[in-house]
Amino acid sequence: MRQFFILSLCAALFIVSGCGKNDESVQDPENTVEAWIPIGKSINFNQRALVFSDMKALKAANFGQLQFSQGAKVKGLGSIKSIPAAFTEIVAAVPGYGYVVHLNHDSFNGLKESWARLYVVDFTYDEGHATTGVSIKYELNWWPD
Repeated sequence: MRQFFILSLCAALFIVSGCGKNDESVQDPENTVEAWIPIGKSINFNQRALVFSDMKALKAANFGQLQFSQGAKVKGLGSIKSIPAAFTEIVAAVPGYGYVVHLNHDSFNGLKESWARLYVVDFTYDEGHATTGVSIKYELNWWPD
């Protein structure tokens, strides 16, 4: 009975130690920008306003300027490797999720269009636990390898 307990304990420790390796984050790309967007406010996103709404959503201040892929759980900004087929004008901001952002008519760079990848780090809260903003990481002028 004692040997069974020791063997079970060793197996459990092996499984737990193996699970931690899957949770490692991916290194951020060299051109990563970190930003905090207060709720109801925006940041300058390549000459466009990226808004974090009170509905905990990401959107452009003027519709059509930015479009977002549906988010997917990723290990970090560097995990976003491809451009999906479908885009929408507003997405739920979900911590731990990555998005591809389509910038229509990117006159700032002299391009018809360009892409960015965006990762939602986490929400920020006040002392009463109300959401005050969102922390994000992004890379502008991105193209898949």
